Amino acid sequence: MNTELDGLAVAHICAAAMYASQAFYSFAFWMRQRHSVERLFFAGICAGLCVAASAGAAATMASSEATLALTQRVTHVGLGLTAVAFVEFGARFAVVPAWIRRGAYVGVGVALAILASGHYLAEVRGPAAFVIFDGAGHVGWPTSMLGSVFSIAVVAFVAATLVRLVTGLTGVRDSLERTARERRLVVVATLPMIALMGHDLLLMTGCVRSHYLVPLGALPMAAAVAVLFMQRVVSTADHLSHRTEAIKVAHRELRTTRRRLLRREQLAAVGELSAVIAHEVRNPLAVIKNAVAGLRRASLSEDDEGTLLSILGEETDRLNRLMHDLLAYARPVSPTLRPVELASLLGRVVSRVELDDVSVSMEVPESLYVPADGELLRHALLNVVENAVQSPGAGTLSIRAEVHGESVAIALKDDGEGMAAETLEKALAPFFTTKPAGTGLGLAIVDRIVRSHGGRLTIDSVKGEGTTVTLELPLSVSPESDDESE
Repeated sequence: MNTELDGLAVAHICAAAMYASQAFYSFAFWMRQRHSVERLFFAGICAGLCVAASAGAAATMASSEATLALTQRVTHVGLGLTAVAFVEFGARFAVVPAWIRRGAYVGVGVALAILASGHYLAEVRGPAAFVIFDGAGHVGWPTSMLGSVFSIAVVAFVAATLVRLVTGLTGVRDSLERTARERRLVVVATLPMIALMGHDLLLMTGCVRSHYLVPLGALPMAAAVAVLFMQRVVSTADHLSHRTEAIKVAHRELRTTRRRLLRREQLAAVGELSAVIAHEVRNPLAVIKNAVAGLRRASLSEDDEGTLLSILGEETDRLNRLMHDLLAYARPVSPTLRPVELASLLGRVVSRVELDDVSVSMEVPESLYVPADGELLRHALLNVVENAVQSPGAGTLSIRAEVHGESVAIALKDDGEGMAAETLEKALAPFFTTKPAGTGLGLAIVDRIVRSHGGRLTIDSVKGEGTTVTLELPLSVSPESDDESE
């Protein structure tokens, strides 16, 4: 075996190793990002060229005609797979007619069938117009008539396909990723392979006795496409970096705008709250003023004095309740969560309420603990129980606690007169009340406390059938404060 053939074998082996690595990397990339279909077809090109290059290396070192014929069949299989993958890969960069794509699949299928039957390249030696290499491993005209006819058909098809692909690749196709520069890069890198394809086509028609050189000529194309893909990765990373920075800027602007809107809402709420407070305070102050004026009269009897003093006490208590509820509503709610036994807490709440003629029944599982701020939750439950007991017509109060998945629902149901739909709609609104001495902040405070625990407050009521207030609390919660941290 001469040195020239040894060098050719080494070149084929190195090419096969590079194709194998590119095929593996491209296929792995496609497995992670299935939308990059061109990666899959490029992996097919590299896999076919790896097979052809490996067979080419074996052909240069073949010691018998039978071995040489086998290596040439394997080479044709690899080149056939490469042809199909190359046509599909080119379709990602240019408009490829359907006849080319279908013809590539049909041609490869026929070639594999002929190779499998053993009627193609049954003998390697054959006539040639001129000889490039002389010695073992040279390829000549296939000796069977079927192989010869198919070779001529393949030559015609490949020639037409190459012309169409080159013209298509140099054409214009709108795409965000596949720019004209990418197409030019693919065309320039493919030119050496096209030149060697001409050599291999002459070899197939018997004009040349040589070796298949496409596996070596495709190296620049494979390297260029690998660089192209690497540029895309870098470009995508840069694009994502810019988009991330833009999103950060937009997020900062959104937070600034949100703070401004929140400030405006707070000012609007303060204005509305001030008007309501002024209205709520004005009436008790007017009553107190009149009572004080009456107490200043010299001819006031002891009974009238006692009545006026009683009025002063009632109105003072009313103002005190209003200020207490107002502070409770306005104060930020920041619960400190600890395990709280629900049955014990509800028992303490009921014991603090004047039940009068209302009977209470409780169905609460023993040893049921909820993560909550015990004092805040007690205050919320106390408000709900007092409302239920004070409901006109109420005779019984049913308290039930049930665990639903990751939350517990505490339902408090009375059999009072219930609420009309209009009243129910405003039940959680601040300063809305149907009680003569109420401040209208009780349920609003309860709602804030429940929300601060990550829960939800719902009210169901039917006129004449009673009201059910349900506090749904999570069994594991990250509490949310009413004050938003910016």
